[in-house]
Amino acid sequence: MNTFLKKLFNRAPEEVESPGPPPIILIPGERFFSEKISLPEEILPKNLDSFLEITIEGLSPFPVDQLYWGYLYDKTEGAVLLYAMYSERLSLEEQTVLLEDQIAYVFPSFIPAYGQRYQEPTVSFISAEGSMTALFWNTESSIPSHIASVSLGESPEYAREKLLHSIDSEGYNIQSGYWELQRTDLLSNKSVRFESVYHSDKESKTNHILILTEKDALTWNADIRPRLLTREKHKQEKTARILWLGTLAASVAFGIFLLIEILDLIGNSYLASKKAHFQKQVAKVKFIEGQESLVQKIERLGHNYYGPLKVLDLLNNYRPKKVYFTSVDLGSKNDAVIEGVAQSVDDLNKYTDDLNNSGLVEKFDVGQIVSRQGRITFKMDITFKVQEKIQPQPQPQEQPQEPTIS
Repeated sequence: MNTFLKKLFNRAPEEVESPGPPPIILIPGERFFSEKISLPEEILPKNLDSFLEITIEGLSPFPVDQLYWGYLYDKTEGAVLLYAMYSERLSLEEQTVLLEDQIAYVFPSFIPAYGQRYQEPTVSFISAEGSMTALFWNTESSIPSHIASVSLGESPEYAREKLLHSIDSEGYNIQSGYWELQRTDLLSNKSVRFESVYHSDKESKTNHILILTEKDALTWNADIRPRLLTREKHKQEKTARILWLGTLAASVAFGIFLLIEILDLIGNSYLASKKAHFQKQVAKVKFIEGQESLVQKIERLGHNYYGPLKVLDLLNNYRPKKVYFTSVDLGSKNDAVIEGVAQSVDDLNKYTDDLNNSGLVEKFDVGQIVSRQGRITFKMDITFKVQEKIQPQPQPQEQPQEPTIS
C-alpha cells in the first residue's frame, strides 16, 4: 500500500473511535504529468473548468473521466498549470478512500511550494510525501512553468542530485538546497496550512508557509478529485456555514426572549406590563415559526426535486463520448440550460433522442444549432420530471468505441 494512505488504514483503535479533523492527502508528484497553458482572453472564469476539461483530453491518451486532475490559476499572467494522473495508478481501495466524506482535500505533493516568487528564473526543489519535485519558476510568476518529480529513494539529497542530472536547467538559477514539508494542518475554519523548512549548507531561508482557505476557489481548483464532487463539497460547506449562523441567530433570539421573561417574573411586574411586553415578542416568535416552516418547505422540495448534482449526473449519463458541454447553467429545480459541442449532427441527435426516450424529461427544447469547422455547437433547455412522476427507465446502451486521441 502506498505511503500517502497508510495513516488512513493503520490508525489505532482509539483514533477510529474518536476521529480527528478530516485528513489532507498528498499524492507523490511523480504520478502526475503537467502542462502550463496560456488562456485565451475570451475564456470567462465560469467556463474555465469546461475549457480545461476539453484541453486535457487533447493532452492525454486517456478519457478525462479516467483522470484525477486539477490546476493552479494565475489571473495576472492569464495562465494555468494543469496537472493530471491516470486513475489506474491507484488501486480500487485507494480510489474509494479518496472519495470518502472525511477526506477534506487531495493534492499533489508539490502543492506546498505554491506561492514562492523569485526575482530571476529559478529552479527550486521540494521534498514531500516520499517525492522530490523540481519546480521551474519564471521571474515573478506565482505558478511554475513546468515540474519534474522522482521518488526520494535513498535520501532527499540523492533524489535532488538525480533530478539535477535529468532536467534541462539552462537559463535558470539553481537553488543550492531543497525545501522539505514539515507540517500539514487542517485549521478549524477548514483552511489548509503547509509549513516547509529549507535545507542547505550554503544559504538559509525563512520557513515557507502556505495557507489555502476553504472559501478560495484556488483550493478547490487544486484538488484533484472529480470536479462535480469538489464543487458540491464546496457548496455543502457554504450551506453548512449559513445554517450554523441561522441556528445561532435563532438561539440568541430565543435566549434573549427567555431571559426577558425570567426578569419580568422576578420583577413582579403588573399584568398589564406583562401583556404589553409579550406583544413585543410576538414578532420574534413568528420569525422562529417562519424559519421552521421554511425548513419544512425545503424538505418537501427535496423529495420532489433532484438538486444540481443529480441533474448533472442525469445529463452526463445519456451523453455520447463525442458530445461535450462548454457551459451548464443549473436552475433552482430540475431545469438546466446547456451549451455544448458535438462532433456531428448524428451525435447530437442521438443525445437528444436518448434524453427524450428516457422517460425523465418534462420539457425539452434545442435551439441555436450552428455548424462551425466540422463541429456542431448547440444550446438546449431541459426540465426533468419531479421524482414522484418518474417511472424507472433502462439506461441507454452505447456501442463500444475505439479510444481516440484528440
